[in-house]
Parts: sequence; structure tokens; C-alpha cells
Amino acid sequence: MAKKDKKGEAVAQEPKSMSAEEKKEFKELQKLAYKACSSLQSKETVVGGRRIRFFSGKKFCQHLEEKYDKSHSEAHRIGSQLLRDGVIVRLAIDEKVIKRSGKADKVQKSLTLERKTPFIFSDDMTPYYWRIEPTNYKSLFIGGAMLVAVLAVVLMPLWPESVRRTVSNVGWGLLPLALLLLVMPIIRWVLQKVVYFLTCKKYNFVLLPNLEDESLGVLDSFKPVYEFDVVRDDFAEDSDSDEEEMGDGEASGQEDEEAASDSDDNE
Repeated sequence: MAKKDKKGEAVAQEPKSMSAEEKKEFKELQKLAYKACSSLQSKETVVGGRRIRFFSGKKFCQHLEEKYDKSHSEAHRIGSQLLRDGVIVRLAIDEKVIKRSGKADKVQKSLTLERKTPFIFSDDMTPYYWRIEPTNYKSLFIGGAMLVAVLAVVLMPLWPESVRRTVSNVGWGLLPLALLLLVMPIIRWVLQKVVYFLTCKKYNFVLLPNLEDESLGVLDSFKPVYEFDVVRDDFAEDSDSDEEEMGDGEASGQEDEEAASDSDDNE
């Protein structure tokens, strides 16, 4: 019999004793589960007031076959084992018909926990969700670096005098750069407005135009240094394009009329 946890989800009972081979297979399965959790594309939704990441059994099997060179039977077996171990949980699709006056009835679908067959894995569109979180190596690296930095600052009184003096000089040297980065948005805005009004609203000057572009790297964000171009009148351009389209439409209409008159003459 399956047990249920505090949240009402069915979980499998772990065996009391495992052999060395079974323990090795269990650890390998856990490693594969964390890798698949990080690499398998999933969607997010809210079930029972909790945000979850769900996927279909079909996508799970296809992912193991393509990325980890597993056969379909092996992928199905792994999914069944993860389901029994409580790593993934089976969901059910609940359909609710909403009646609307004067319109066709609307079917609203939502995900709920599967109560009838919680330990049956299906390689179809049946939804499942992860009970583990994917490993984020970037977050681990940033957290470790922050921890090292905090420890280094706390232990600063124990540093040699020469190292403390060097760090202090470097910090004071970087202070103007930090202040410049803080006031850079104000400087850019002031320069843009000054050039704009001094040229009677004809030219636009932007200092470091790619500075706030998050898609670029650190060095590319400072290229080019500035942009100086003529202010474009979007309304005039739109009106010109509309006139061109109207002219093309009139020309095509005239061509159609000429073609129709030619066909009548031939008849």
C-alpha cells in the first residue's frame, strides 16, 4: 500500500534494506533525475496553492531517448521508477464546463493530483511534475563567491599590512568609477536634451547608446561611444508610406480596369 504525505500526495514506501548493487542503481537513477530535471523543458502552473513545473510522459521519454541515448523501454522503466520513488508525481486533467448565455459553452481545464492511479506511468500526454529542484550551477557559483567575499572582509584585520594597504588603494581608486556609473543615466539624459534643443530639435545625441542593452557583453555595451543622427519624424514617414501604398493601390486598380476593358473588347 502506498502512503500519503502531509499534502495528500501519494509517495512510495522505500525498501528497508538494499543490496550494494541496488544502492548503486538508486544513486545513478537519482543523478539522472537531477540532470533530466535541469535539461527537460517544462511549464509552470499552480496546483493546490503551490507553483510546480510539469511535463508530459511523452516528452519525458523523448528527452531521455534523444539526450541520454535510452531506448523507449528504458525511458518508460525510468519514468515508472521515479514515479514509485516519489521524484515525479502524476497529475490529472480536470475539465469544467462553463455555460455562457448566448455563446457556446467554454471548457476550462486545470491540473489536479491523480488519486486513482498515482503510480502508473504513461508515455502519452499525461502530465507529471517534479518534486525536486534543478541544479543551478550559476547560482551555486555566485553564492560561493559571495560567501568567500564576506569571509575575506570579516577576516580583513588578519591580513598582512601590505595587502590591506593595496586593497584600500584599489577601493579608493574604483570609487570614482562607481560614482560615475551611478550618475551616468543623468549625464546621458542631460546631454541628449541639451543637443536636442540647441539644434532646434533637429539632431539627437546619445552617449553610450548600448549601455542598458542586457543582451550584449560588457565590452560591447560601451560600443559605439556615441550616436549623433537626425531626428526622425515618425508621423511623416508613416504618412509617406500610406501615400505610397494608396498610390500603388490606385495603380493596381487602374491596371485591373484596363485588363477588364481589354477582355470585354476581345469578347
